[in-house]
Amino acid sequence: QPAWDDMDFSARQVQQFTAPPAALEAMPRAADETFVFLMTQERFEPGVVDHTPREDGPLGLSIGTGDSKPQCFCDGDAGFLKWAVARRTFANRETPLLHELYYGLLDSESPEALEAKGLYELEEGKVYDVVLQNYPACSGACEVHPWHIHGHHAWHVGTWDGAYDASVGYPDDGGDEGKCLRDTVLLPRKPSQDVSAGCDADLEPCGYTVIRFVANNPGAWFFHCHIDWHLIMGMGVVFYYKDVPPPDLSRVAICGEVSQQLVVDKVLGRDDDDDGDFGGQSASEKLRTSSLVWIVAAPVVAGLLL
Repeated sequence: QPAWDDMDFSARQVQQFTAPPAALEAMPRAADETFVFLMTQERFEPGVVDHTPREDGPLGLSIGTGDSKPQCFCDGDAGFLKWAVARRTFANRETPLLHELYYGLLDSESPEALEAKGLYELEEGKVYDVVLQNYPACSGACEVHPWHIHGHHAWHVGTWDGAYDASVGYPDDGGDEGKCLRDTVLLPRKPSQDVSAGCDADLEPCGYTVIRFVANNPGAWFFHCHIDWHLIMGMGVVFYYKDVPPPDLSRVAICGEVSQQLVVDKVLGRDDDDDGDFGGQSASEKLRTSSLVWIVAAPVVAGLLL
């Protein structure tokens, strides 16, 4: 029986998780790409979601330098207290992301612009590592964060103290070697640090957990802290694929930036360059074409509206 708030016990337990050999797929020995996510608590002004620092700092963790460090955004009178991933707090989208992807509403935005909104692209078939780096909250506490991935299962690569250093890689001790395949992993809590100096506080990253997964399920999948109030406060990202399955048009509702016309154009395979009036046709040809369009599209639109 562990003692109350026994942080070392929790860390050891995470490192010792195993699964029956018959139930465990072999973990790929290396990742094609790595996402490094720093967990921070910061205050954000209304409408602001991104505190990415101008200078990354020595470890490449987005901690920043000078007044761009996370602890410099903890003033009790400034903005709203949020949780952030890679210095970005997640904001729910007005249009469902699957709709935005399927109807091409994000085609003009670069992957970098989408990452600034907490949206990270996956390529089907690739192997990804995710480094979850803990950092003291505004109170100085290094809080526990159980991270949950939707749509995939991930191998627990390992949990370690301190800061992740990409130039060194993962330490030999403390690794799990993929002995557990799961959809939730723990970023254990560590001892609190002194934040009395405010922006000048000398804070250190306080442990990290690494997972590895195969991108094999096209869609848009939430990845978030499973403590609900951390999630509500912005502690999450979305992994998405460019090519997503089509929605069930008999069930899906129109909302956000998805209009009836956009649905009709998608169903009929029309692109943005079409002028909508079937140019070059005679009046009678236009009438026949427009009638055919609505004969085809009416059931779809009716299903959306009912």
